[in-house]
Amino acid sequence: MFVDLAGEISRSFKVSSNTLINTSASLGWRYQVLDNTIASQVALADTDQAGLVAQTTDFERNRVMVGGNLSTTLFDSVDVFVKYRGEFGSNITNNRISGGVEGTF
Repeated sequence: MFVDLAGEISRSFKVSSNTLINTSASLGWRYQVLDNTIASQVALADTDQAGLVAQTTDFERNRVMVGGNLSTTLFDSVDVFVKYRGEFGSNITNNRISGGVEGTF
């Protein structure tokens, strides 16, 4: 479970008489509330030895989150967009870029 605290700003720019570019940027903080580290111990039957111990990754509790969007309308019913999302901590770095074309009919 996470707790997020974030803010976003956005602005539209008129490039020409019929072209509008929409932009936004976000900055946030994410805190992981629950401890998700799990340790499992496995041993062979009829043995007194401890066997194998496996532990999950210790997740970064505090993370900085950043993002940005850029979109425009090409035609009356066709939009083009690009999005960036990043997550950064002392032992985590995630970057994601996505884009696409949306149309209505």
